[in-house]
Formats: sequence, C-alpha cells, structure tokens
Amino acid sequence: MALIITLLAIVNALHVFGVIVTLTAGGPGQASYTVSYFIYNEAFSEAPFRYGYGSAAALLFAVLAFMFVTGQAAIARGAERLRKDYNV
Repeated sequence: MALIITLLAIVNALHVFGVIVTLTAGGPGQASYTVSYFIYNEAFSEAPFRYGYGSAAALLFAVLAFMFVTGQAAIARGAERLRKDYNV
C-alpha cells in the first residue's frame, strides 16, 4: 500500500509543472521550484537555449526515478517473501 501511495505522490508532483509555470514561475524566490521546472528553466530560459544541459538534467532525473522505483519494487518483493515465509 505504501508503494502505491509513494508512486502516486511522485506522479502528482510531476503534474504540478503547468501550475507552477502559469501562476508563480518558480517564485517567490525559489519557493515552488521543482525538478521539472528546473529542467524547463535551464533548457529554455535564456536566449542561447541550452538544450543539452536541459536534456542531461532530464536524463539524470529519469535515471534517479528509475532507480527509486526499482528499489521500491525490490523492497516490496522482499517484504512479500517475508510475509509468505512467516504466514503473516
């Protein structure tokens, strides 16, 4: 159950990008600065666009998200095995 809640929270956090761009633009200061807004800001904010930097940040974020989800799945499988072994 915790795995599902965690994954849904991550997906919800990624969907907040449109709200941040239209309402606050990451501000005041950097109060609503998220990873997706950071990637957008680095790639498209200044006149000589930095597509490479934005795509590298997006790839790093995707790899970290994949590692997190894989780790969560391994923990869930281990907990399920323990539950079956001890008939809980």
